[in-house]
This record gives sequence, structure tokens and C-alpha cells, in this order.
Amino acid sequence: MAGGNWLPEEYIGVAFHEGPTTPEAAKELSVVLTLMYFPHPMYGKLNAGTTFTVREGSNVVGYGTVRRWLD
Repeated sequence: MAGGNWLPEEYIGVAFHEGPTTPEAAKELSVVLTLMYFPHPMYGKLNAGTTFTVREGSNVVGYGTVRRWLD
């Protein structure tokens, strides 16, 4: 969308694997995510320090930073 306030984002498939069952609003938490389509090349950009948003449809419901990869 030329001239608009739109920034392209790459959507990748992840699922929450471990974390609190009842997270508190506006509180920091740590979770483990499963990369649903691994080993897809899109996951190569998820390095430690990479920031991301969590969306439900068009709504941003969270954001975070990749801390590390687990083997």
C-alpha cells in the first residue's frame, strides 16, 4: 500500500508449547514456542535478539524478543 502507514511483516507458524496457563495482562513471561513448519527457511531469521509480535487476527496481543534456541 504505497503512501500508507503499512509495514510489511512476515507471518510464520508458531504454537505455544510451554508457559503459564493463565498469564497476567501487562506482565512479562517466558514461553517455549514450537516452530510448526520447521525446518522451513523462514525460521532462519529467528536469531537471539530478534523482536516479534504475537497476533490474533489483525490485533497485536503481545510482543517479545527471541532469547535462545532450544535443541
